Amino acid sequence: MAITTLPPAPSRADPANFSDEADALLGALDLFVTETNAVAAAMDLNDTNDASSSSVAIGLGAKTFTVTAAKSFQPGMSLVMADDAAPSTNLMVGNITSYGGTTLIMNITSLLGSGTKSAWTISQSTPLYLITTYMQTLLDDETAAAARSTLGIAGINLMHGNIRVNQRDLSGAVVLSSGEYGHDGFRGGSAGCSYTVNANDITITAGTLEQEIEGVNIQAGEHVLSWSGTAQGRIDGGSYGASGAVTDTLSIGVNTIVEFDTGTLSLTQLEKSSAATAFQFIPFADELAKSQRYLALYHPVFPGTNTHMSFGRATGTTTAQIYMSLPSVMASYAALSFSNLSDFRLVFGTGTLVTPTSLNVIPNARTLIAGITIGLGSAVLTAGDLIEFKFNSGAGHLLFSAEI
Repeated sequence: MAITTLPPAPSRADPANFSDEADALLGALDLFVTETNAVAAAMDLNDTNDASSSSVAIGLGAKTFTVTAAKSFQPGMSLVMADDAAPSTNLMVGNITSYGGTTLIMNITSLLGSGTKSAWTISQSTPLYLITTYMQTLLDDETAAAARSTLGIAGINLMHGNIRVNQRDLSGAVVLSSGEYGHDGFRGGSAGCSYTVNANDITITAGTLEQEIEGVNIQAGEHVLSWSGTAQGRIDGGSYGASGAVTDTLSIGVNTIVEFDTGTLSLTQLEKSSAATAFQFIPFADELAKSQRYLALYHPVFPGTNTHMSFGRATGTTTAQIYMSLPSVMASYAALSFSNLSDFRLVFGTGTLVTPTSLNVIPNARTLIAGITIGLGSAVLTAGDLIEFKFNSGAGHLLFSAEI
């Protein structure tokens, strides 16, 4: 309702018209008061709230309610229609399409709950769009797989699903025994695995290749396994099947094993869904960072001899310790492996170089610091001496492993 504009106010600068304008202004005040009170009444909560006993099924789209006449409902206004018996779990939200007499027609855009209700509380609302159970069902449904992919709503990928993180620098034909790891994250199955590395995938020629996913990365609910290639896959020892047809209900915090038999394989993905979506590519740097929770490789920055690795202290005449920063907190206490002892040198005093006879990890490498005890074959050190540990070969490397 609009308020009629008041006449111009009288002014002493216009004495000739002052009396007429004053009379007009005073005469208009009665109507002004009436219209102002009508607007105030229209803005009152009681004129934008109501109740209805119409029997209406909870759903989207057009819904008709019988309401009180002469309310201040306007087309486009947002309303919440809540079930009196369960207003927090059964409700509909939408905009008024039309209102006349006692008929209110709504366009429902969001909802919670289900069923047909016949006792409604109607109240004005700001525009509201709910992530409802209904919408979540759509997101989980097979017909929504493309939308989930576009929106980036996916579950977890297998670590290095496109099999390109390769800290062990494997190439050509790879032969793994049972439980032995090859490309980062992947290991031989119960009968081992043989595979060849191609430009864009691998070909499993014998046995099976599996990956164990740490329980902290598992969401509870139905999951689907998908991949590209001719290999068949399975989850936790179930039946083998084709890509997108292998599903299982997983439990949060419980490790899960996915496994692939002979054939070509790439773009492996496990996600919390009933239907597979497009493979989610992850930048290589992010994939490497994920891998370093389980495997951390150290090798010379520059090829050749006498490349610095770390400083430390002698702990006795034949032992010393060094400490190294790890790129990630590892999944468990790390085991240490290395190329050859001849690939390393310990430097002390005025530059004397000695080849170590042993390297052992200090068992605290679940932190961001890893310690190594270095053993020597002869008593040449003094406890407390500053020492330097170096690579003596460009092929030398240290490997900290916390693979599951």
